[in-house]
Amino acid sequence: MIVYWLSQDSNITPPVCIAAFAGATIAKANMWRTAISSFMFAKFLYLAPFIFGFVPGFTLQEDLWDIVKVFVLVLFATWGYSWVLSGIWISPLKNLFSASR
Repeated sequence: MIVYWLSQDSNITPPVCIAAFAGATIAKANMWRTAISSFMFAKFLYLAPFIFGFVPGFTLQEDLWDIVKVFVLVLFATWGYSWVLSGIWISPLKNLFSASR
């Protein structure tokens, strides 16, 4: 299962990234910028097979409390990873430390 999961990475990461190129074409966006963005966001997917393999709560094999804890943890970790990669947090820092105050 882990090998199959990792094989799906080629759909969204360069140089193949058929799904990224198709999405860029539909959105009329730059194909390579879209491919690089999908590459950055897809790196979190490398953790999923290991979570499947080593965390029983993620495969629904534990009690309800452990399942909820794992899903909340993965949800916040995914959100945090996307937030850091998006760069939204950089603009307030630039304004905070700018010399033109």
